[in-house]
Amino acid sequence: MENEMLIPVILAGTFTALSVFGVVKRNPVFVRLGYFLFGGMVVTFNLLGYMSGEVMYEGGLVEIMSIGIFLCQTIIAYPVVPGEVDFNHPAVKTMALRITFTLFIVNATSVWMIMSMPEFPQMLALFHGILAAIMGMRMAMIASGQNPATN
Repeated sequence: MENEMLIPVILAGTFTALSVFGVVKRNPVFVRLGYFLFGGMVVTFNLLGYMSGEVMYEGGLVEIMSIGIFLCQTIIAYPVVPGEVDFNHPAVKTMALRITFTLFIVNATSVWMIMSMPEFPQMLALFHGILAAIMGMRMAMIASGQNPATN
């Protein structure tokens, strides 16, 4: 692994572990915090790379795309919610499924992107895969009526 990617890989692993810890402890604040920090880290490092001119491909397409996608994840996963959410309400359940599916798509797509770019540390694909799997489990819980806690 190149030295320039060491810090992002360590942070990505830490934030993924934070989300996994939240799943294990059934504490959604830690899950959301892990996604929020992970997304913010991706945005920050891609923005720094783009602004410094050290882009992966001509024009910085990968960096711009990653900034946009993970800015969405960062906004969606903001860890503070306004209290207990009633997942029995059809509108809330539908919105929860949409948000969860969006975070699943962001991370599942990132697995594919990283696997198709050999210059990236492939371990990052594992982290994104774990985050996608967490959202897959959450979608199943919401769809089956197992109302997950929100705070």
